[in-house]
Amino acid sequence: MSKISTSELKSLQVYARLAYSNPFSRERIDLEKLALGDAFVADDSVAWSRSFEQQHSDRPNVRKIAQRASELVEKFRQCAADGQAFTDSQLNQYWDVVTYVLLYRHAVDLSPDDVLKPAVAKKVWSGFLKDYENFVSVKDLSRIEIQAADHLFAILCQVHRAFSYIFYYILGDSLPSVKLREAVWQSVFTNDLRRYRRVLYNRMSTLPTLITGPSGTGKELAAQAIGASQYIPFDAVRGCFPKESVDCFIPLNLSAMSPTLIESELFGHCKGAFTGAVADRAGWLVGQVPFIWSGVSRRDWRTGFNAASETAARRATAHLYCTWRRPAATVFRKDHWRYQSRS
Repeated sequence: MSKISTSELKSLQVYARLAYSNPFSRERIDLEKLALGDAFVADDSVAWSRSFEQQHSDRPNVRKIAQRASELVEKFRQCAADGQAFTDSQLNQYWDVVTYVLLYRHAVDLSPDDVLKPAVAKKVWSGFLKDYENFVSVKDLSRIEIQAADHLFAILCQVHRAFSYIFYYILGDSLPSVKLREAVWQSVFTNDLRRYRRVLYNRMSTLPTLITGPSGTGKELAAQAIGASQYIPFDAVRGCFPKESVDCFIPLNLSAMSPTLIESELFGHCKGAFTGAVADRAGWLVGQVPFIWSGVSRRDWRTGFNAASETAARRATAHLYCTWRRPAATVFRKDHWRYQSRS
């Protein structure tokens, strides 16, 4: 009967930390070194950044870690079946590494946009579910909290989207660029991805995001990376993501509009509300789409609003990503915003 050794359990602990670390942080590189030891391939970057040589392939360290992690969780599963006992902490570490393995087996080789397509999603979901059921069958795993298959699939697809958009939209290997990618990732997932996976995944969209910086510093790219990385639930019955998730980010430049038009664009209007209003218009804040907000409106959209000439209050389901060139402290109270500054 095979057994997981003490050194393998230590490796499991390192892989678990690595699986939930910020991939754009310098800590991630340190964990890769710890996981691979002498097999670690050093490069000149202080953290993950896009390079010409590796723009369409994983870094060699990532491929090695994914392979070793896969082998380790397969052995863990077999040893548990053979009767080896594990603590709750070790079971939690096993499940953390399983999520990492599932991500690399079923998501990273695909375009994040392709996974949202029904035909692709159904095929990927089928293979994912088979692996999930094998890994979840480990003895005593019921002692710890694990995620339902459809929710975990949605989270891992979100992780893949977030990494891809941040990696490909926010370029540069300078320290400010490294810090920006790290901060954008944290803006999506907070600093605790485990907690996000459990309870925060459907709450972050209630918080607007303010991105500050001078013109030409990439505020819209940062907003697009965050907006396209939001959590999208997966429909396990139909085997696909919602159709409306394809257009999950809409840029809207309000600073180019007149104040009266801004209100109509955001909150909508009823037919006959003003000259030229020949039909009802929903407004951007009624649809379930995040967008970039370049400008300021005084209306508090979170507590409810009325379309022009409408008496019934509506509530917004959008997520605001606002860009602003002036110092934020001169315009907004800090407790109203999550800050993401690029200088």
